Amino acid sequence: MCLNFETVQPPTEESKVLVQKLRIIFFIHLAVAVIKTIFLVTSGLIEFLNCFILYLAYSTLNYCNCVMYIIFNIMSSVAIITIVGQQIQSGSFLSSRNSGISNAFTVFNILTFIFYIVAIRYAFLAYREFKAITNALYSGGMNFAASAVGRNNTAYQRGMSNDRADPESRPPRGIPVGSGQQQPAGGFRAFGGAGVSIGGN
Repeated sequence: MCLNFETVQPPTEESKVLVQKLRIIFFIHLAVAVIKTIFLVTSGLIEFLNCFILYLAYSTLNYCNCVMYIIFNIMSSVAIITIVGQQIQSGSFLSSRNSGISNAFTVFNILTFIFYIVAIRYAFLAYREFKAITNALYSGGMNFAASAVGRNNTAYQRGMSNDRADPESRPPRGIPVGSGQQQPAGGFRAFGGAGVSIGGN
């Protein structure tokens, strides 16, 4: 379910708005992934995977991908909190003793943390909307199938009741319908008369 690649158009106004916002978040997250790749390749690759999950979420209206995106962002947020917390504990948070690149990366992490919070919020809103759309489509398909089965059962029951009400209309058993066979007139039966002996005593 989470690996559905078929593009789905948003059917409601709320879903259209959320898809547009998720698309904006996708491009921002893509920029975050590029910057993180410069500082740390492994972290950047994880962010690219997260971007791919977000793309699947808003292009296929898949609420399962929204959940995965939220989980990955929570994990990244916890990692940032841990890094910044260690810097504060050691007294190296935005310290002049650090290099400019280190302080710039710290500021970038703080801004990224704020972005994660906003992304998680809209991903959760999209999760609720996409799940409601999926449930509506699923329940509608089930109702259609149930109504079709009900119509078939009703037609079958009507046919059975008609056969019970008019048994004369049914053909006799053992004789194919439309075979065209008729009984001879006068009650004649083949080989049913008296025999004649030829050349006998």
